[in-house]
Amino acid sequence: MVDVPKPNVVDPMELPDDEKVRLLFCATCQTVDELPYYEGPPEHDVLLEYLLAEKHTFPSGLRHVSPFNGVAVVSKKEWEQHRDAIIAKAMEVIREGGSPGLGAEFYNARNTFAEDAMACWRRRHNRTENCDEYQSDKKLLLPPTKELRKEAGLAPRPAYMRRYLCDFCPYHQIVVQRKRAAQGYYDYR
Repeated sequence: MVDVPKPNVVDPMELPDDEKVRLLFCATCQTVDELPYYEGPPEHDVLLEYLLAEKHTFPSGLRHVSPFNGVAVVSKKEWEQHRDAIIAKAMEVIREGGSPGLGAEFYNARNTFAEDAMACWRRRHNRTENCDEYQSDKKLLLPPTKELRKEAGLAPRPAYMRRYLCDFCPYHQIVVQRKRAAQGYYDYR
């Protein structure tokens, strides 16, 4: 597996136009082509159209079509510094038949939280009435990013981004259902 550097904390779409580039991925050719940034309507994108017609068309005139083809916008600086790693990662994803979604680490962490929440529910509650520990500080999941956020000049995580082990618990569904019923979303007649 190829290690791709962590993305820049700046969204490339927030950069000035002359500081970003577009990358055209073609699974048929297994290539990545660089294009200057363009923000207009796609039908007026003559550079993309020319590149597709010249390089990404079969002799019969049909375009290369694949669910893994696409155009991405990246920071010009990141592209220049990490070109080889980006291309290698793109080719790896194309060869493997696509992206694994959010990645195995995410799904493993989510499944671990769900298992822990289920064990807590079985051990302590196993009922649908009330839970004294629901979304208490004891059940708060804190990522180890406080120092990293400070170094990057980012504000502390806002309260609405807090996640609790309870979010993965069966009791959470009961709480959500009660809130929606109180808001009038359900009609139990």
